[in-house]
Amino acid sequence: MTSVSRRRQYAVILAGLLCPSFCINTAAEAQPQADDRTRAAARQLAQDGAAAFEHGEFEKARALLRRASSLYPAPTITLMEARALQKLGRFVEAAERYEDARRTTMTSDSSSAFTDAIAAADEELGQLRPKIPLLTIVVQNSGQALGNVEVRLDGRVVPVALIGVRQPVDPGVHRVVVKKGDKVIGERALELAEGQSDVITLDASGHIEEDDDSESTPWAWIALGVGGAGLATGAIAGLVMLDKQSTLDDACTPTCPESSQDDLDGFRSARTVSFIGYGVGIVGVGVGATLLLTRSSSTDKAHLMPTLGVGHVGLRGRF
Repeated sequence: MTSVSRRRQYAVILAGLLCPSFCINTAAEAQPQADDRTRAAARQLAQDGAAAFEHGEFEKARALLRRASSLYPAPTITLMEARALQKLGRFVEAAERYEDARRTTMTSDSSSAFTDAIAAADEELGQLRPKIPLLTIVVQNSGQALGNVEVRLDGRVVPVALIGVRQPVDPGVHRVVVKKGDKVIGERALELAEGQSDVITLDASGHIEEDDDSESTPWAWIALGVGGAGLATGAIAGLVMLDKQSTLDDACTPTCPESSQDDLDGFRSARTVSFIGYGVGIVGVGVGATLLLTRSSSTDKAHLMPTLGVGHVGLRGRF
């Protein structure tokens, strides 16, 4: 964000607070009009929050703006709080604060700064929504009803109404736990990127369903095994090549006699095998490491095949 945009944000907040009229927020319709001292306190909190936002101190900005909003529920302040939450990666909370700002009910003499803030909240909420990840939690073998178990997402109890349907979550790592009484009978963690949707399936009988992710693991170890064998072959052939080269260095001064032809052929063969071995080894280890890191969900059709040709070596496969 440019310094001009930051100054404009700052000015919008101040303009909203200095406006003599008072807008009514739908979340605080019963709140009486703020007195001068309360407005002054809210103004100072908003100024401090805007300054913290400008310096990249988003958690501090969020806390200050939240306090300011509780004193004076202006859409300008709520908008800035939503932006701070979004910067913190707390997309779900940010969306709710954008929603609060855009649903503000205006009076006939409300400030143009408030109107601009409501329009900005509506636009920015539309841009944020596609970025919010969606997670579906499926619980199998839970008996007659889900009331027999407790499902927790990041430590919070998930309402039964949200089991089996998509729910918005923040980007990042999430942990789902299924408990029966005090006993954990299922547990799973996954990471969701912006805009990603995924499903976690847990078995309430105690077995954790890994979906398709776990299927990549055998292929990863196969690739690593192929890679390890390739590296070992390359190393052994390299030693043979060096031994042959040492013999040829002694005999070929300056040209190789006919009696050294076998050593020369052996050197060339060992060099080729070493090159192929190291090539297969590097590719295999790379593929195996990648599969372990990414745990691809499409490995039910995975296969690996070494490919050798004139001037190239590698692995061909589908993951």
